[in-house]
Amino acid sequence: MPEESAEERLARAVKTDDGFFATFFVSSYSPHIVRWCAHRGFSPHMVTVLSMLFGVLAAGFFAVGVQWALVVGAVLIQVSFTLDCVDGQLARFTRQTSLSGAWLDALFDRIKEFLIYAGLAYGATRTGAEAQIWMLAVGAMALQSVRHTTLSSFNTRPAEVGLFGAQTAGVGVWIRRVIPFPIGERFLIVTVTAVAWGAHVTFAVLIAWGLVGLAWTTGGRVLRTAT
Repeated sequence: MPEESAEERLARAVKTDDGFFATFFVSSYSPHIVRWCAHRGFSPHMVTVLSMLFGVLAAGFFAVGVQWALVVGAVLIQVSFTLDCVDGQLARFTRQTSLSGAWLDALFDRIKEFLIYAGLAYGATRTGAEAQIWMLAVGAMALQSVRHTTLSSFNTRPAEVGLFGAQTAGVGVWIRRVIPFPIGERFLIVTVTAVAWGAHVTFAVLIAWGLVGLAWTTGGRVLRTAT
């Protein structure tokens, strides 16, 4: 068989089982960043660390609380998420995938997400929101912790996640990938709602959609385990 070309390898580096936002928005331009990083000797670990740094910066701007800082924080979240997609694509493109890279990526995802929640809550209290906003923030963090615990303790292919089995194509498969509320959709919700309506709406949507996602994935796993 002929050796795979760089362009073919780059196309294959993009995950086919990612979330809707990551697939149709971020992955439309992320391969160009992957190629740029590969040509300049960036390692996947370096990109993972950069993603973490942008996430921390986003949390810091959210903690300021004023409108302009929320806008900057929202932009930084999207930069962080883009790099979060790039690191895995770069690892597959350059054949540098590793267990340590996957672990670091997952660890930093959780840390920066919770820092962003905390920064948003802190910024809201600085600009007049009642202290109870922290209850919503902690509730969102606790819910994500439960969801990630159940996810890590059940081995399944992503396409199988949900109540009604797997689909191979069509609108249904994308609906089934959105319902579990993956990180791309969570960061998109934070980006839009924090700027437009504030922290209360952000945490309310995170909790409500997170509960639906937890019920969806847990219900599907219980049914498959029973059969």
